[in-house]
Amino acid sequence: MSDAEGPQIQVSFTTKLPQELVVTDLPIAIPARLSRLGLSEVINHLLELDPPRPFDFVVSGELLRSSLDVCVTSKGLSSEEVIIIEYDLLPGAPDEGPSHPHDDWVAGVCMRADGCLVSGAYDSNVRIWPGSGASPLVLTGHSDGVTSCCWADEDASANTCALSGSKDFTLRSWAVSAQQHQWAPVFKHTGHTASVEGVSSSRDGSRFCSASFDKTLKVWAAPTASQVADALAAFGDGAITEASNRPDKAKKQASGKTQAIKERGCTCTLLGHTQAVSSVAWGGDAVVSGSWDHTVREWDVETQTCATTLSAGHAVTSVAASRDRLLASAHHDRKVRVWDPRAGADALVRSSLVSHKGWVNAVAWSQENPHHLVSASHDTTVKVWDMRSAVPLHTLAAHEGKALCVHWARGGRIVSGGTDGKVKEYSPPADEGAASAA
Repeated sequence: MSDAEGPQIQVSFTTKLPQELVVTDLPIAIPARLSRLGLSEVINHLLELDPPRPFDFVVSGELLRSSLDVCVTSKGLSSEEVIIIEYDLLPGAPDEGPSHPHDDWVAGVCMRADGCLVSGAYDSNVRIWPGSGASPLVLTGHSDGVTSCCWADEDASANTCALSGSKDFTLRSWAVSAQQHQWAPVFKHTGHTASVEGVSSSRDGSRFCSASFDKTLKVWAAPTASQVADALAAFGDGAITEASNRPDKAKKQASGKTQAIKERGCTCTLLGHTQAVSSVAWGGDAVVSGSWDHTVREWDVETQTCATTLSAGHAVTSVAASRDRLLASAHHDRKVRVWDPRAGADALVRSSLVSHKGWVNAVAWSQENPHHLVSASHDTTVKVWDMRSAVPLHTLAAHEGKALCVHWARGGRIVSGGTDGKVKEYSPPADEGAASAA
């Protein structure tokens, strides 16, 4: 390279991509002025790719978002030593998929691995949207707005169970048939004394936890497979499904066909928050919660004690736990914060992600890439992040009103709900199959 290209720096490239996208790891000299685009051209040249493909780069644990010389200086690295640069395919923008209309604000959404979607709205109904694209099932039973929902097991494909929380102080468990054409109420879960704001199931689907404005979290036993089957046998003959789509008068007339729903209490209550608990996530063996008392807490369910308390300095609207036990929290101050609770009570914010123009209402981790997360905000957008950069990877103009909830499903699909009464779906770009987690 000529002197006209300015100062040079010795680098060694490394990657976890397939062998056909691996370049030599021997040190090579490149201009220090290069940024991501220039480095991408170098990798394409070394691989002789036609057409070229975009790549992204990590230096000392952070995505490169400046020139190499600026990065080296800011991190205190020596330009006289070989700089290790990890590269990966640059994630493409998600492709917009179908939109599902509701009669009111959509406050909860969760998608199974097979594409079957559950949503909860302020019209008091829970909806099941089959992966086949068939008309939704409308699950009636709550007497006030539904604030949250999830699947007991996101990998299930047989008869399965959906869970919902409501402003009516209760949670409901619902049986959904394997063909996704029948539903039945299983249990009404009672015990909270204020609105239920969040629900999350354990990894094995045997338990779930709820968060409430009554300042508590409660742990519940999820319905067993036999209880789900019994509910479908007792209620799931199509009469309930038909009644749910009739006018209110017809629903009342059809109510005589149903039986009283059994109530169930919790197995334990987790106490410690001093204000409303706004969100809950069951990550691995621990439950994580966020509260208006400005804290994110990690709980040991077996001992019913708070293991870690992280002070956020602002009200928490949502929490999420990654497969690597990192935590993310959303806040009214328009920030997303990432935490590492393995550092204990002294844990500091690992990164603070600032880009939203309004309250951040929800946050969720990717289930494919441990570095990626997604957030939903009052500013109507959904943002895709790599926690190794303060700049979002993509900003999706998802809603015509406030974005209230978001979920990143297995397989890479993102779903969100908002005050425009819509659930929006986004799929990974068609050419992203070749990418791997960095």
